[in-house]
Amino acid sequence: MQCNMEGESLPHWKLKSLFQLRTLGTLFPYENGAAIPPAGDLAVAIPRKMLLARSRNNYTWLIGGTSNLYAPEIVSDDSNKLINAEQFIFGLNTNSLLKSAELNMGITPSNGNVRKMPYYIDDIPAKYGKYGQPYNYDNELGINYGMGDYGWVLRLRPKFGITDAEYLSADPYLMNNILYIATFIPYAGSVSEEVCSDIGVSKLYTLDPSTGRSVIRDKPAITLENVKIVGMTGNQAKNRLVLSLKELKVDAKKEIFNNFSGTTEIGNGLFEIDAPGGKPFESGEGNPDFDFEELVPHAQYWSERFR
Repeated sequence: MQCNMEGESLPHWKLKSLFQLRTLGTLFPYENGAAIPPAGDLAVAIPRKMLLARSRNNYTWLIGGTSNLYAPEIVSDDSNKLINAEQFIFGLNTNSLLKSAELNMGITPSNGNVRKMPYYIDDIPAKYGKYGQPYNYDNELGINYGMGDYGWVLRLRPKFGITDAEYLSADPYLMNNILYIATFIPYAGSVSEEVCSDIGVSKLYTLDPSTGRSVIRDKPAITLENVKIVGMTGNQAKNRLVLSLKELKVDAKKEIFNNFSGTTEIGNGLFEIDAPGGKPFESGEGNPDFDFEELVPHAQYWSERFR
């Protein structure tokens, strides 16, 4: 909302679009310039879960991800669903966006000031097919020093091989300046993303919220097969996360014990773990000299109509 709180009446207030993000729609996915990006037939990416965060310097960031969407007031079946062939995670510096002269033209990742990161392969089981490029922590990816850029967009795995598109499966969670994002990559032959016959791969991204870079040096996310993370909360003082999980196969919960330290099973699908990643790498510790900006959560927004 853009308005003058003093001296202007309500009719003079107006909404302003901060950002435009479109997916490939039904076209075959491309990666890293392997094919010419399509010029048309693009679908709109619908925000799924979002949180608002503020920095020490009063910069405001909008963090979230995209999703498929059921049409309102209609039976929720795939014929009434906006289906994106790919999804995204994004972190947007709203202060810089609002001050930009380009705002009225619609800022997109192609403008250059929004860093668009490709999908990175990691330890997803080979049967799902390797897609994307190896993660390179030492690649700066156009990360600016300070807070003058517009933010970042991280591309999730598109529909590929035997899998459907990767999507957010829980609200983004920000704790101790680390952004935790849970996603799910469903096997394309499964019946529904909400039934027990569903199988696939869950991923937990651990990112620096102001750059979108993983705080785990050797990979962008932790991969878990046949479990689905459906919720997250945490204990900031102890740096512990509580994950709400759905097992998709018998004894799949062993993935949690194998991939996280300090795992405790609470019961009813809840597991407490040591929050992975610790703090983002600090300058002067033999790591790339980036000035990480500390962000703290301010508010969250969501809608249960999103899937």
